Amino acid sequence: MIQKDLRQARSKAVIDNESVFVYFYIQNNEYEILKSQDDVIKRRKLNRIKLTYKNFDKYIFNPSGKIGGAGSVTIKKSNGDLMYLKVGVASSSINLEKQE
Repeated sequence: MIQKDLRQARSKAVIDNESVFVYFYIQNNEYEILKSQDDVIKRRKLNRIKLTYKNFDKYIFNPSGKIGGAGSVTIKKSNGDLMYLKVGVASSSINLEKQE
């Protein structure tokens, strides 16, 4: 779900030729996708998973499809498994990986 939303945010930035910003709020267990401070595209409160850690301020999807603000978010699933959402600047990748 998160990975899909981020890929859609990147596509929206390219199609609309306008940067899209993604913020994760660990305390509220939610994330928000915005075109500007006042233009919220999507806000999603997470129920079955828990955001536990992030090492960045925001992701920025540029109109070129490039990503600014690389980093990762740690996600704890309801069964206790940890997953890492990793976004890379150089490769413009969006990956969800299970901790081994």
